[in-house]
Amino acid sequence: ATALANYDVMINNLRPYCTAIIHCLVIPDDDYDMTAINNGLIAAYGGIDTIVDTFTSFKTAGQTTLAIAYNGDGTHLNDNGHVHQASLISTDVPYILI
Repeated sequence: ATALANYDVMINNLRPYCTAIIHCLVIPDDDYDMTAINNGLIAAYGGIDTIVDTFTSFKTAGQTTLAIAYNGDGTHLNDNGHVHQASLISTDVPYILI
């Protein structure tokens, strides 16, 4: 709840200066389940801003941990993970590459 509240303050401070805000879901982490935070982001901003799902395809099937193919250290992405994340973002918001 605190993380989402702090995030909301940041977004509300940015909104007057932005024409669009793009939110990327929190990637899976081996130590913490990010599902509640991601659901909170979707609930709060899904109808207002663009949400890039940078969670679902990164998780281990049936779990909330980071898939081995993208796992650098259990929390951070490896090189394959960064390439995959860039692909997801460029697919969902190609206009940022113009």
